[in-house]
Amino acid sequence: MEQIEPFRITKVPLRELNAMMQQVVEWFVALETHHARLMEAIRRLQVCSDALNAFIFRDKGDGVQKLQEADQRRTEAWRLLRAYVKAMQGHPDEAVASAAREAYQQITARGNVAALSQPERSTNLHILTKWLEEQEEVCRLLALEVWLVRLQVHSATYDAYDHAVSQQQGAQEPGKAMQLRLQLEQAYRTVCLQINAAAIYESDGHFSDLISQLNALQREHTRVRKFRQSMKENREDEKNGPEGGEDEKIT
Repeated sequence: MEQIEPFRITKVPLRELNAMMQQVVEWFVALETHHARLMEAIRRLQVCSDALNAFIFRDKGDGVQKLQEADQRRTEAWRLLRAYVKAMQGHPDEAVASAAREAYQQITARGNVAALSQPERSTNLHILTKWLEEQEEVCRLLALEVWLVRLQVHSATYDAYDHAVSQQQGAQEPGKAMQLRLQLEQAYRTVCLQINAAAIYESDGHFSDLISQLNALQREHTRVRKFRQSMKENREDEKNGPEGGEDEKIT
């Protein structure tokens, strides 16, 4: 019997956590169950999720407006890149067409990025730009530099505004975000425990699809977190340079 795997949502960035919980609550609310404790746990999770969502989006000031505009610009940059690479798949030079097919597969690997939440869009665009940066031959064949730079610039602008808004919110209400996060984690853990218990006693597979969805979602967030950690470590290695530095001499 498959069970919901352990998962620490405190490791998920706040805005991504909000998007994740909005999706999870939607799944839970649609669940048909007669288990009273489970239903109560789901209601509690929904309250906690709504509280976090209200906290994140309560500020409708200039910072949030600029954040939304930056998000629109980076999304449009992705759309233009996608359209260009899609058209290049029909290039008469097979080498160029092959490179375009490879790039297009990466660009559309996770579906329509424009339809994702802002945090999910950030993750996918970071993965995409990192991949393109590493594919020098693909970028050369497709002349992608101008398109890639445009996407990088708009993504960096969004990241800067996102950081500024998050810092502002944290300064306005110190500890509030952590309190909401901990409450949400406890509520989510309770629901998962209730579902795991119910799945053991019900052999008809009533919870199987939901459990599979949750595990897939959790694994994806874990994969993204490890990817970011790897990128951070690589940047630090590049900054520090080879071990021993320039002062090391060969004798």
